[in-house]
Amino acid sequence: MHPTMLPVVTGSVVICAILFSHLVVCEVTEDEIEKNCEEKFGVDESIFVDIDGDGNEDAIDEFDITLKDEENEDHRCFIECLMEGYGYIKNGRLDVDFLVEEVLIELEEEGIEIDVDELRGDIAFCADQHAEGKCSTSYTIAKCLFNLQKKRRR
Repeated sequence: MHPTMLPVVTGSVVICAILFSHLVVCEVTEDEIEKNCEEKFGVDESIFVDIDGDGNEDAIDEFDITLKDEENEDHRCFIECLMEGYGYIKNGRLDVDFLVEEVLIELEEEGIEIDVDELRGDIAFCADQHAEGKCSTSYTIAKCLFNLQKKRRR
């Protein structure tokens, strides 16, 4: 699994680093979420574009959330499954307030100041993205958030 979508296991609690590479405490383990989503949709990390062709995306610069086959419903639904599993999507909608709070906590820990209204606006913009087809909206939102993260890291 890719670093921007994988939780990091710390003891019996999982610290999730997803899309924004920020920390979120989860109540389930990395293996449980990943295994559930992989089994449910019959996929693994090989569904993602490999930027440098080495098959090893250990850093944000080496990873792209883009699916190799964006038309494949199971691949899009795998993304949605992970986002739901980690609590980013609740009741079918991206939880903007939750994401803003979590990003602010991480940035504060890193000593980075940010305009909260701008952050909220960026996340809300992504939350308002829509697409046709099963799981397409969640996938479009995930790409928006990922691109936002990459832009902020430059």
